[in-house]
Amino acid sequence: MVPNLIDFLKTVKGIIFTKRVFFSIVFLYVILEILYVVKYADEILVSDPGWYVYYAEECVKHGTMYPDYSNYHDEYIFAPGWVNFIILGIKLLGGVNWLPLVNVAFDSGIILILYLTGRSIFENKNVGYLACYLYMLLPTFFTMSNHLFTEPPFVFLILLSFYLVWKCKNVYTILIAGGIIAVANWIRPLALAWMIPAVLLLVFYNKKISYAFSYIFGIISVSVMIAFVTHINFPDYIYKSTTGGVNLIMIADSENIEGGFSETSREKGGLGYLEGATDSSRVTNILKYATEDVYFYRQTNKYTYYQYDSIYKCRAMNWIINNPELYVAQIPYKIKNLFKPYYLTYSTKPKHIKSSYFAFPQIYVKYLVLIRNIYYIYMLFFIGWVCHTWRKKETQYIVLPVILSMTATVIIVTMSRYSIIILPFIYLGVSDFLRNIYYKVRDMNTLSSGDRY
Repeated sequence: MVPNLIDFLKTVKGIIFTKRVFFSIVFLYVILEILYVVKYADEILVSDPGWYVYYAEECVKHGTMYPDYSNYHDEYIFAPGWVNFIILGIKLLGGVNWLPLVNVAFDSGIILILYLTGRSIFENKNVGYLACYLYMLLPTFFTMSNHLFTEPPFVFLILLSFYLVWKCKNVYTILIAGGIIAVANWIRPLALAWMIPAVLLLVFYNKKISYAFSYIFGIISVSVMIAFVTHINFPDYIYKSTTGGVNLIMIADSENIEGGFSETSREKGGLGYLEGATDSSRVTNILKYATEDVYFYRQTNKYTYYQYDSIYKCRAMNWIINNPELYVAQIPYKIKNLFKPYYLTYSTKPKHIKSSYFAFPQIYVKYLVLIRNIYYIYMLFFIGWVCHTWRKKETQYIVLPVILSMTATVIIVTMSRYSIIILPFIYLGVSDFLRNIYYKVRDMNTLSSGDRY
């Protein structure tokens, strides 16, 4: 039975682990993704993407970058790098309808870099092929491409920087890698989780102190450049989001036992409530492409974004210090919520139900259950890979940013979407794990040692 299995795997390898077949499958994947975003172009744009587009459209009206003077009294500065990219799109093409196609480009770029990273780190192109196949098997980024969340551009940038640091060709490449990760941090303030492993790799493994300085200089120079450009139309220097305070205050609530997203802490009677912070006569509609409207009260000029952030952090930290048992009790729930695979097939309901999976509920539910089971198998394989290879340099370089980014998330507030950014790194570990299993099974059957997977 086992020899038959080995023969089968050899046959599969000979078919799909070739450059021609690989790029043909990727090409088909991209075509299907383009058709998907075109077909579902009228999906509702809500939550964070709704705010991104709102801020972008306001800055276009003012002729400025984000944030500008009108955002000084906002509750926080939100994904400025991505909002400015949307601004650029609106100015060049007159709207945001084209952005899902840009997400397709980001998705395609992630696949290419994932292949190059797997091939480079493990010195085996088949690991790169397999990581991409695992990536395309779960429709996470495929379905998310139709929305304007920060995950596609952020993952593209951190993975590109991750790859360039590992290749470590010359000091200029490392400088570029630092600049790229600074842009990623401009989009989402979690890039530090990839900066630390990069510096450790360059200093302790590669013994190239000058390269580490070049990487840090790239980060600082691009961040300073962003901050100074922002300062043209904003009182302060901004190079990243300032959402730490609002995320932290959400969990500072005795009623929020799971430490998830909650607005009650900022409502009257909550720890984060600020008298006179909002004006009920000033509202914002952030729901796009929908038949109904969703409005939020806008902030008054009583507080600045910096004061909101400082007050929230101070009050939240005091709550944690005074209620450590409640804070610690939230952690298991946060971890569970973080790794719920709800966003693996992320999609919201279009205004025309006829083109939606809601028209086929039984098929969709069975499909979702299958996808979730695959996700859990990936996670189990990744844990097994870490336990088996944790002493290796490549394992530590892949695992450390996963641990740091997820730890930073668990400290504040969690939701399942936040784990999406680590999926490509999970796929790298799983691919190497499956390769090692193949080697062991093959060697047990005394197959030719020259036939490498």
